[in-house]
Amino acid sequence: MFTSEVRYTAGAKEFRMIVMRTRMSLDWLYRTAVGAFLTIALVSIAGQAATFANGYEDNPPRIVWSPAGNVLVGVVNDELWIVDVLGYADILESGGVSSPTFSQDGLYLAFIQNGELKVYDWMLSEYVETEAYGDVTDCSFDRAEDDEQATHFLYFTSGPLYYGCDIFRLDVDAGVLFEVTDEGDASASAPVLNPYKNELAFVLHGIESPGGYEQLYLLSGGTRKPVAATGAYDFGADGYHESNPVYLDANSMLFQRGGWGDWTLYKLDTTTGREEVFLPDAQQPNLSRYRGILGFTRRNYFEKMFQEYDWELPPSVWVKYTETGETIQISPYDVWSEFPAVSSDGTHIAWVERYAELERIAIRTVVDAVG
Repeated sequence: MFTSEVRYTAGAKEFRMIVMRTRMSLDWLYRTAVGAFLTIALVSIAGQAATFANGYEDNPPRIVWSPAGNVLVGVVNDELWIVDVLGYADILESGGVSSPTFSQDGLYLAFIQNGELKVYDWMLSEYVETEAYGDVTDCSFDRAEDDEQATHFLYFTSGPLYYGCDIFRLDVDAGVLFEVTDEGDASASAPVLNPYKNELAFVLHGIESPGGYEQLYLLSGGTRKPVAATGAYDFGADGYHESNPVYLDANSMLFQRGGWGDWTLYKLDTTTGREEVFLPDAQQPNLSRYRGILGFTRRNYFEKMFQEYDWELPPSVWVKYTETGETIQISPYDVWSEFPAVSSDGTHIAWVERYAELERIAIRTVVDAVG
């Protein structure tokens, strides 16, 4: 390991940071570029690897790209890292961090730390005071594009997880807090905003979710009455889990269903309820809307046939081009890799990988998207 001091600019303010990197040859790891991808950066961060998701606990996302696509914020080893596309990095916060999210204009970064919602002004490099305290588990900015003045609506889950938490909306500029759901003993969580129209997808857990443990619900048009996005699905005695919705357009989305390391991606028409298998053996979808590049993770199908617990097998990061249907594995074989995140412009993809008991963020360039 070696450290070096560099200068990094965030908005209008320049600050210094210490970058920790690994002096090692990457030839053994990425000797051959796979498909249309080229490795450009690998940020190695020392420390004990965090417990990776063994099933449905893969919300909220671990990595989020800035709207400009030149910087990402990722959770690694319980630390919140700021990383640019060249691999330079700095720690913003340590301990109890999760669920980073950028506002559409990149002005604000929000995340959770030790159950509290934190909003960071990216330009001023300072925190914004909010009225949301305690028991916050995840958050997501509304990333809808607006031709008029940008609004900064931040949705978050608050309350005892699985025992009555609900979703709230915070107007960061006005400081106004609004309760979006009121699901009683059931728990609403993991809000995902439709970037094309006034609609919110979320996961509902509990007595009001028939047929399973977690089911996708929709809240549309400013109403207070959510409706099930999917029909009841029989997944055996252990129930089933639906999560990770990703909007393809105004009226269709991808989501994952399954559990315990065995997942399938489905495509859902939210207006008719019609669904179809989109990708078998796949989970954690993440999409660049402008390039049609879908990142996801997958465990080896044949190895799962000889493994008692599927979640113990290492997942790999894959990419699917939605226009051509081409599917490519881009992470190294036999290296635990997950939580892929494609930049909004489709030029880069990043993920968290674990190797030799360390976590690190890998970043690759999508060559055909820039050349």
